Amino acid sequence: MIFKLDHYINEERDPDYLLFIEKDIEPSRFEEELLKLIEIIGCIHFRFEQLVRDDICVAGKDIVFLLEKYYGFKNVTSEYMLLEKETRLPREEWYVFNEFRVGTNQVPVFQIDVYKAREACCGPEYRNLMINRLPLDKEFDNDIEKLGAFYVGEQH
Repeated sequence: MIFKLDHYINEERDPDYLLFIEKDIEPSRFEEELLKLIEIIGCIHFRFEQLVRDDICVAGKDIVFLLEKYYGFKNVTSEYMLLEKETRLPREEWYVFNEFRVGTNQVPVFQIDVYKAREACCGPEYRNLMINRLPLDKEFDNDIEKLGAFYVGEQH
């Protein structure tokens, strides 16, 4: 399955915030895996807020780095960016996720708004989500802290 990660305020099409990822998912498990991915993205935001700063919007490239390293996703941005225009929507039509069929083969692409994914995970259960969706190891936190240098003014 192909997923587009973006945010509705990214009208300039900043490539740090607009990326495509892919993962093989059994069709019978798709809804469960889509919800899980939304929760993982939301929890990654929360972990950045805990370890780096609580006032940042995490760049899609940093989320994709973690999804590749810890969750088995593949960055396919270069393969799908030419079809990105087929996935544009007016702001009022953005949801946590939207489905598109793109290209001559009508490939399904599921767009996830990374900030709306975070908002969807807010509430009293967010700590349990983080326990269930994030790797509980120091390497994951170290990666976030390294990526977080960008948000505190350093280059990474």
